[in-house]
Amino acid sequence: MQYQIGNLAEDTAVTADPHLPGRYTANLSPNWNILYVFGGVTMATAISAARAAVTQPNFELLTATATFLAPIQAGPQTLDVRTLRAGKGAEQLSVEMRCDASSEERAGCDLHVVCTFGPKRRTDTTFVDVPFPTVPGPNDVERPKPPPGVGVARLPYHYSVESRPVLGNLPWDHDWKAGPARWAAWHRLRNNVRLPDGTLDPLVYVPAADMIGPAVRQAQGPGPRLTMSISLEISLHVFAHTDSEWLLQDAHASHAGDGYASGTVYLWDERGVLVAQAMQRAILRTLGR
Repeated sequence: MQYQIGNLAEDTAVTADPHLPGRYTANLSPNWNILYVFGGVTMATAISAARAAVTQPNFELLTATATFLAPIQAGPQTLDVRTLRAGKGAEQLSVEMRCDASSEERAGCDLHVVCTFGPKRRTDTTFVDVPFPTVPGPNDVERPKPPPGVGVARLPYHYSVESRPVLGNLPWDHDWKAGPARWAAWHRLRNNVRLPDGTLDPLVYVPAADMIGPAVRQAQGPGPRLTMSISLEISLHVFAHTDSEWLLQDAHASHAGDGYASGTVYLWDERGVLVAQAMQRAILRTLGR
């Protein structure tokens, strides 16, 4: 089946409720579905609401921490934004997002996100103490073609993004052994979102950073059953803007046990600049069980 290509700018856009301060609405597209809407896209939508509510326009997104409470279906969403702090040094807001298909009688929300915004500051301390991986560039590798019958690579989300793996094995590969829980791939949206100055909108970082599942797979090794990573929490830190077309997803699953996995995803641009990183904790669930 052929799906439409998602547009992250349009699909995460929010509209202020004129009758209720702090309330926004959105309409999530099914073009980002895995089983439900991809977690990184729902998180980006909540960040859009927080960004719309920031009172100081020169403040930029610094961090966003999402707690995933229930799967979110495509369709209308309600987002309630509350300012936790608004000072000269930072502005922090919480967002509670609820799919309108959820029961109005159910307490709570489906996604809770806390965002911190702040201005750029001069500092004498500047360093990056993480090595850029030695991997081929995005133009030196091709997008893999899944063999017939591999349906997981033909989900709606995969029509909206392009991925070119450069480290690790694919789910349909054979004759390989379990090894380090590392995965790296060049990633871009088919409809990339850019700011007026030509740099990528940091919202693009959010779905790109939701990617420890393939790293877990490298430690598991080949097998007939696929393990799905269902996010419990993602904490994203934004470091830099870039005009790069591609982002390198440099994923390392540092721990797995008791049905959970944790790891870090570093996002690099094509020049080797570290633009963001995310810590993720997820439930591990084997498909078919």
